[in-house]
Amino acid sequence: MAPKQKRPTKIEEITGAVHAAMELAAEARGLVKAYGTLFEALLNILKSKSVLSASDIKGVFYVAAAMIDELQPQHDIQVAAQAEMRGLIERIASNFGIEVPPPGQTGVQRTH
Repeated sequence: MAPKQKRPTKIEEITGAVHAAMELAAEARGLVKAYGTLFEALLNILKSKSVLSASDIKGVFYVAAAMIDELQPQHDIQVAAQAEMRGLIERIASNFGIEVPPPGQTGVQRTH
């Protein structure tokens, strides 16, 4: 007869779930950075080929920031994700010499 395996305690279950969540968050953060790099490269290509003007690129960043600002996070994790996305847009915009206005001040009105 095989030895009876010990069932994990609640603390062990919670610790395992927290560890798994932290790994997923790290993977998600890596994906966000990768998509940010791809987004920046694509904008650079479109700008260098004169497909997008400087004004167009500024508009892209303002609209992206406005979209992120419209999110309504329900808990702290979503608040952090929203701040991370906003920060990414601001960092990429600064690489183009564009300063994105603070949240709620982009002047972009979106219709749904």
